[in-house]
Amino acid sequence: MQHSSKLLALGLVLFLGACSVAEGKFLEKVSGKTMSDGTDDMGKFSSDGKTFGDATFAITFTEATDENTGIYSGKDGGTPISYTIKTTDGKTGTMTLKLDGAPSQNITLK
Repeated sequence: MQHSSKLLALGLVLFLGACSVAEGKFLEKVSGKTMSDGTDDMGKFSSDGKTFGDATFAITFTEATDENTGIYSGKDGGTPISYTIKTTDGKTGTMTLKLDGAPSQNITLK
């Protein structure tokens, strides 16, 4: 029983370590960048990448599902919103609003 508890604890430590590495790599890709849909600037990421927005609204980093994908959430008025932002190169990617039927948008990070 003690042996399995130690293995479980080690597994948990390794999992949490992998999550924080993915988070750090994702935040590094978006930190301080402005997101655009190709026509208009949609907002800017904070210098640490943990918030995104403009003068009218801001959303907060929730989690990184991997080193290329981050989830941000907040409220638009009183309505909860969540965005998934994916980028492999920190220059281009997609943004998806988590709302039934909402399409993904191609984005540019500059």
